[in-house]
Amino acid sequence: MLWLCLHFPLLPLEVFSRADARERPLAVTDHEHIVLCANALAAQHGITAGCSASTAQALCTDLHLQPRAPALESAALQSLADWAYRFTPQLAPQPPDMLLLELGASLRLFGGLERLLAVAESELTARCYTHRSGLAPTPLAAMPTGIASGPCDGDG
Repeated sequence: MLWLCLHFPLLPLEVFSRADARERPLAVTDHEHIVLCANALAAQHGITAGCSASTAQALCTDLHLQPRAPALESAALQSLADWAYRFTPQLAPQPPDMLLLELGASLRLFGGLERLLAVAESELTARCYTHRSGLAPTPLAAMPTGIASGPCDGDG
């Protein structure tokens, strides 16, 4: 068996930024008004995960704050799972932000591991999702390191 784990660390942000293509500073907050993640424009103003919403707005007056939307994240993860079935029928969504795919039986169909991974990478890039991936003989080992640090531990 060969497992691929796809982790989408910025999913809480990307469910908003993909729908609103305007380039503007954007940050997602939790229910306690703490920034979970921010896009690159917001990060340029010093906004990072963990700062308060009021501090973030003081750092960037034109910042758009968006409360986290678990329903949108769930729908996006389901959409990604639907897409991933193109690579294997053995797929396990791992809410809130991961997919596990067993690739062993699909390698010949795609012309080998390198080709399958190249196709998946290209298609994810076209879908504008930030992702990290891990590959291993077991699902747990395939999970990228650092995933326990929080829901938006990527770019800020």
